[in-house]
Amino acid sequence: MFRPEFKPYLRPNGEHIREFDAKVLAYCDPYVITSPNADWIPEPHCFENEELRARADGRFGYQDCFQWPQAYSERFEYAICIPNPLKIKAAEEDPSKIVWEFWTPTEEDFDLLDPNSPFPVGSLNRTAYYHLHQLYHHRKLIIEEWKAKREGKKDIRSLLDINGHMYYVKKAQFPLTYPDFHQRVDPLVMGCFTHDITTCERLFRAGIPVWLVRSPQFIPADMNILNIVDVTRPDHIVQKNFVHNNVVTVFPTLHLGPGGSDRHANTRRTFRAKLIDPADAASADIVPQQGPATSSSQVAPGGQCPSKQTEQRAKRCSATHLFCFCERSVASRKKGHNPKSGRDKWAELDATNMPLAFPQWLAAFKRVDKNPARVVKGMVDSGYRFPEPALLITPASPQRRKLFCANWLAARGLWISRIDHHPPSPLPVPQTWRDFLNSIPSNLAADNATTRSAQEKLAAKTLFGDGLVHLQGETWAGQDTVLWRRQKIPIATLEDPPAHLMRSILWEIYELSFRYELLALDRAMVPRLWTEAPEVRTELLHSVFPGESGLVMWEESAPTTEQGMWASPQTAYPFLESWRQLLSSWPEAPSRLQSPIVESSFTSVVQSDILSSACMFYAQTFFDLFGRPPIVSHRVPM
Repeated sequence: MFRPEFKPYLRPNGEHIREFDAKVLAYCDPYVITSPNADWIPEPHCFENEELRARADGRFGYQDCFQWPQAYSERFEYAICIPNPLKIKAAEEDPSKIVWEFWTPTEEDFDLLDPNSPFPVGSLNRTAYYHLHQLYHHRKLIIEEWKAKREGKKDIRSLLDINGHMYYVKKAQFPLTYPDFHQRVDPLVMGCFTHDITTCERLFRAGIPVWLVRSPQFIPADMNILNIVDVTRPDHIVQKNFVHNNVVTVFPTLHLGPGGSDRHANTRRTFRAKLIDPADAASADIVPQQGPATSSSQVAPGGQCPSKQTEQRAKRCSATHLFCFCERSVASRKKGHNPKSGRDKWAELDATNMPLAFPQWLAAFKRVDKNPARVVKGMVDSGYRFPEPALLITPASPQRRKLFCANWLAARGLWISRIDHHPPSPLPVPQTWRDFLNSIPSNLAADNATTRSAQEKLAAKTLFGDGLVHLQGETWAGQDTVLWRRQKIPIATLEDPPAHLMRSILWEIYELSFRYELLALDRAMVPRLWTEAPEVRTELLHSVFPGESGLVMWEESAPTTEQGMWASPQTAYPFLESWRQLLSSWPEAPSRLQSPIVESSFTSVVQSDILSSACMFYAQTFFDLFGRPPIVSHRVPM
């Protein structure tokens, strides 16, 4: 293919670089790319169909508008002002200095909760936490100052989005609106590619780096050209898939297509990872099948571009997400989830070590219509995100109760993280939990188990990860103590644990189960709201519960008084109002939940009345989709 040759050239008496001239020019077959105000030309990854999906570092590769220049989008025009990490890091006098806006955490940035545990999970160390908190506090002040002057955009959430949007508002929006006011170029912002000469002119006058992409035949012979350069390739950006223990983890494709508004919107989606089993992938670069919602013509309101992903079973996760799942759960589900077998799960277990139930839940469970014909199958995964609390205290033998409790506490921290970040599919069933909690590592060293019991236990070990294969000991703790909420508990004491400790451990399982089951049910009941405005829905869900950690809880001290909507009326109002508002959007919500709670007349009587209505509606709705009782909040052990 013939390619015309361009050389540096300046027009006589017109040597100044204008908007359609080239400060730099580069060949990028079949195009020629020029820039009137940048001194480099990035390799474009926005004009061909390319995948947007999480890579080994958790970011979206060079298709990510927060890492590399993308195609201009009128809808996301402020993205041109996102800080450019390559240029900002290059401008630093000390190359070893961490630029926290672009920081990517590594294992060294975490302190393990229990360094001796075979289940590695930790929290950010103090240095990282301090710098991130400083960034958060600074940006919060900027946003609050801006909101005091004008209404803030609710879909601007990430730190780099905030940086770009505030720069756009303060420095770029005016010259873009009134192009007669020419601005000097800022080389530290991201800029963009464009085919449109009008867009190029606007961005040039506003001082935004811009790269005009043209076919060679449309470049005028008298165009000023200062330098011919090679395109800069994004070799510093991680594009490979995550690999751990020689197993490739392929994250799902959020968007497949050229750059523009659709890719920008998907980059900002609330992302929950569902892993693709490498055994199902033809290669490490597999492109999962896309649903029709990924086409550029179907961008959902609020900047969300949903894609229907086929649910894949999780095989292996990172070093901090050790657990793995296999299809044996499906077989266990068929035989292990039988509402006609075992104890009556609708009735509260009568045991001194159990936390007390709230009367509203007890009344609701009695009134639920348990006709199996009501259950709508296939809408949700009816498995258990956490073990049923009764599992830890129902074994007849004290030794077996100690084993169950120790195994749960050993796995607890990592499992909570797993559920919060990328829950398994399918979820474990009661028999799977029982197999794991009942297993003794030393008895499972051999893979040639012959008895049915040993095979079930071996399957449970396989379910929870090959990283535990070589562990020896009487429990999965691998030592004589386990940690729970910063308490070091001798495993020997779990044969006959203090009643308050046991009630507190079970209370936590009840609470965690309720929170994540509420999330699952809400997503099933109002999928449109989760598609159109996931951040808004997530914020509403989190506001149902106290604290600033969303649905997660594991490190803080155990509460000593009732919390959230179950507290005294003076404290409970905002939490109960959030729950009412959440449930009111569900189909067939009772009229009692349709009207906002009037704070000035909110008494304990009103609180109990609303709780009763909400509990009844929730319990019945849950049964209609899950076919079983929900796991619900219990009283805080006093």
